[in-house]
Amino acid sequence: MELSSEKEECKHAAVTGYSGTFGIHKELPSADSVWCLPDEIISALLGHLDAKDLISLEFVSKRFRDIVRSESGQWRSIVERRWSSSANAEILETASLLAGGWKRLYMEKHLSEIRRAPWIVPSKSELEAMLEIIKSDCSLFPHGSPIGVYQTSEMNIFSSQAGSVNYEKLDATTCVNENVASALADSSFPPLSIAILIDGSSSVTEEDFIAMKEFCRALLASLRLTHPSSQACIIQFNQYPRVEVGLSDVSKPGIMDTVERLEQMMGSTDIAAPIRRAHQILATAHHNSHKVIILMTDGQTHAEEFELSILEARKAFDELSAAFYAFGVGRDVDEQGLQRIVYASRRSSSYSKGGYFTLRKLRK
Repeated sequence: MELSSEKEECKHAAVTGYSGTFGIHKELPSADSVWCLPDEIISALLGHLDAKDLISLEFVSKRFRDIVRSESGQWRSIVERRWSSSANAEILETASLLAGGWKRLYMEKHLSEIRRAPWIVPSKSELEAMLEIIKSDCSLFPHGSPIGVYQTSEMNIFSSQAGSVNYEKLDATTCVNENVASALADSSFPPLSIAILIDGSSSVTEEDFIAMKEFCRALLASLRLTHPSSQACIIQFNQYPRVEVGLSDVSKPGIMDTVERLEQMMGSTDIAAPIRRAHQILATAHHNSHKVIILMTDGQTHAEEFELSILEARKAFDELSAAFYAFGVGRDVDEQGLQRIVYASRRSSSYSKGGYFTLRKLRK
């Protein structure tokens, strides 16, 4: 495009307030005054624009588009300003790598919020980031596996309708080229031994229960690709823990179907009991495997049971060095209580791993 035509387009956009799909704010400087500024000044001004303005500016001219796209830090700032205090803020860095950049992560999260309102659920890249972080305790890579080497058949396990879940299979995970597959085969990934605890009490809905099962399947599918020598057990619980799948290889035939067929137990909730049972099972795992406990629940239990849960999580770390992850699921999640359980075990040692994430929560 010629400079003169670009300049005319810019002037027309500023005068009419129109620039393609998004439109330009009329408060922006005139086209002539902006056009005369050097690139360095324009780059500095980008920090004062919001997402809509940045996108609009890309439609003005090739010059502005190149400037905006070269300033990836601006999109990082916009993402952090909007979501730094929201659910799963601590995984934004990893999610941006998996999304292919901060701008793509912004678009992904923005559209996800619109489609899934009033529910708060992780976007595709955030879900993948959670899986990577869980595996990071035993990886030679800075994340659980080389970033971007795998994709599930549909990592976005939640449908576009609020409160519903996509039932599409998550078994087949591999969209990996031969070079990457060879690299993974040659890599020495220490195995994981994971206990997955699923809340089957009456306080979680059918949709919540399905979401927990689908996350379980996504984790198993991811482990099959990057950590095939790992093992997992699955425990459903109400006031009592029930072992649905004993400690088995993640590649065990039929394990995915077993998870899909799980039926909700109903009843009241005791979180301490399944953590204790997970500790007992993981104590029998191979000594060189890294132990992980994953608790998925709404956390609706009595105060004294929370205190027991804290003790059980801390004991699992002290005796097994088990990392503890809690995932909040439900209409009324006790996030503070679940975070207390997580951080009690993490405070017992500067080397302990773990964290709290939101898997499915009603926005209030």
